[in-house]
Amino acid sequence: MRRLVLAIALSLLVLGAAPGGATADGTPANPQQQLAIIQQIRAQLGSNLADALAAQQQLRQSLQANSAQQQQVQGKISEIEAKIANLDDQIAAAQLREAILARRIDTERTQIRQLARSVYESPGSVLLVLAQSQSLSDLFTRVADLNVGRGPPISRPRLPPISRSSSRSARRSRRRGMSR
Repeated sequence: MRRLVLAIALSLLVLGAAPGGATADGTPANPQQQLAIIQQIRAQLGSNLADALAAQQQLRQSLQANSAQQQQVQGKISEIEAKIANLDDQIAAAQLREAILARRIDTERTQIRQLARSVYESPGSVLLVLAQSQSLSDLFTRVADLNVGRGPPISRPRLPPISRSSSRSARRSRRRGMSR
């Protein structure tokens, strides 16, 4: 652009400094001089035009390269956004698992605490339960609780089965003892 302005200014200088001067219509009187000026202006305008076209071509290439770079960067941004979304999903799943495990741990701690308390507070033997019982029903309840807490039932001594003949003789002996 600068060169174009320079070329126009130079041509005006050349026209104004011509020996024949300018006529009323503004053109030099000598046709040879006119042709020289026109060729000089064409040469100057041609080089300026060539420079402008080269600059335009370079600008077009730069814009195309910039567009390609923008597309690459946009593609990378899309990939990274997908990775971020995936990581966000993984974080949310991990936080959910953590919350579930925390609740499970709290529940199991509570159960262990209750179990430890019951084991600590429960007597170790049936004789101790018998001694601590306040009534017969309390004894049965404590023995049942003791059996539930331990798993296998408390072993009881088994009595031999009573036969009918021995039960009759026992009744007779009782009757005899009463009659005396």
